[in-house]
Amino acid sequence: MAAKGKGIEPAFPVDIINRLLTSRHLSTVRQVQMSENEIRTLCIASREIFLSQPNLLELEAPIKICGNIHVAALIGDKILCMHGGLSPDLHNFDQIKNMPRPTDVPDSGLLCNLLW
Repeated sequence: MAAKGKGIEPAFPVDIINRLLTSRHLSTVRQVQMSENEIRTLCIASREIFLSQPNLLELEAPIKICGNIHVAALIGDKILCMHGGLSPDLHNFDQIKNMPRPTDVPDSGLLCNLLW
């Protein structure tokens, strides 16, 4: 694994994921043993991937949206998809694009409305 703060060695998370996926093809349920270091590595790699993604995707229709990790998606400049709902605090899409990440979700306001 790479030195702390230098990112994760790309092959290491892939090896762990491949080991996890191999067990799903078996006819019986099988537990996969993972070390604390492997779990931590997957969490760090996942965080890096999630944070590298934009808050607002601008996509062309037709498209299937399922399990999206982004805050919102704008499809064909006509359809706005999000986890939660519209917010009275939303005045333009730059507000979504410029949301800082990572961040705590507040009890009220734009981010809270978009997510819940």
